[in-house]
Amino acid sequence: MNRTNRRWLVFAPVLLVVGAGAQAAASAPPGTEAATPSEPAAPTALEEPAPRLVVSDGVAGRVEVIDLLSGQSVGAPIETGGVSTLYTDGRFVFATASDDNAVTVVDGGSWVEEHGDHVHAFATEPSVVGTIEGPSPVHTVANDDHVLVFFDGDGTIAAINTDELPESGAEPELTIVTAGPHHGVAVAIDGHLVVSVPGPTAEDLPTGVEIRHGAEEVEAEFPEDCPEMHGEAAFEDGVLFACDDGALWVSRGEGGWTAEKVAWPAAATGEARTWSFAHTHGVPLVAGVAGDGLVTVDVHTGTATRFESPGDVLALAVAEGGSALLAVTRDGVAHLIDSASGEVTATAPLVTAVAEDVASYSPESPKITIDESRAYVSDPATGTVVEVVTSDGLRTARTFDLDVAPASLVIVGSGS
Repeated sequence: MNRTNRRWLVFAPVLLVVGAGAQAAASAPPGTEAATPSEPAAPTALEEPAPRLVVSDGVAGRVEVIDLLSGQSVGAPIETGGVSTLYTDGRFVFATASDDNAVTVVDGGSWVEEHGDHVHAFATEPSVVGTIEGPSPVHTVANDDHVLVFFDGDGTIAAINTDELPESGAEPELTIVTAGPHHGVAVAIDGHLVVSVPGPTAEDLPTGVEIRHGAEEVEAEFPEDCPEMHGEAAFEDGVLFACDDGALWVSRGEGGWTAEKVAWPAAATGEARTWSFAHTHGVPLVAGVAGDGLVTVDVHTGTATRFESPGDVLALAVAEGGSALLAVTRDGVAHLIDSASGEVTATAPLVTAVAEDVASYSPESPKITIDESRAYVSDPATGTVVEVVTSDGLRTARTFDLDVAPASLVIVGSGS
């Protein structure tokens, strides 16, 4: 993460828009207890990165932090106020609890700073930075030194400048108001905001995007270019959205903003299209479940490819720098798949089989996060996370016994 303190270019130094829906808060949403912010300890400079695994509890509102060098927990689980899905910018973790109308920002306590051809690594104790309240937060996206939280309930967006954390206490740098409540998303790129355009009603999925320079100035519009939009992946040079008729690549070139459609393969359309993307930071390939198959999109070549699925895939990740996919099927088996040919190159029984009535997004379903040639797969039934080496035939390296029922997991402090 390059901490250059980018700000939205159109504004003066004070950028908080007052009076919109999302706000930093010390009080809890109704029915929950807010996480209590704590003063972080002074950071320690390290000789090498010290990645940590952050895991949310699928039963209670808390997260556990594991030091991946020692394999030990870093302190006691941290209360977050509600069962949450985790997102990260590489240091800070955004515990997004949609049902509890809150996002708790946790300092994972390990990070790297880029300095030319090397990085400097730091560590401190994990701590709660603050809480952002708003109705039904779902999509939380980290990109361009910002994290954008979209609140479906009122269509507002909270923009958090991660360069100002933890000092800002999670107070939004900017709040953006869209056309109205909808299941939307917003992504920061190149000092701009790519914001979903709602469909005819709040129950409809978005139909396209608009590019804003700040809270109100619309610089470009593609309002009908992505019907039934659901699923996104953010890159330094563009954003990919999953649409009914293909994947929409939105980027900015010398001639301005463009939106280019990558058509879905024939067997990956309609109800068999993908509705979400698996994406590993720095890799130009994304993947998704498409009916009874898998689909990949290469944003550099603008091509989409479909493969047969090895089974009922509940968790999917892009591994080995994009040369492989890692899929976990309902029977608990992990499959390593060549992303060019679709060939399954390794399999391994890994986690507990999942009941037929459990959806992939459920806390009871396994989840995957990737760090270079290691993958971390949750097993909610046993309260463990399994570390496998994707470069060595899915060899199990370690199994972590947790104090939480693992539901969502991310890595902070990695040098990759």
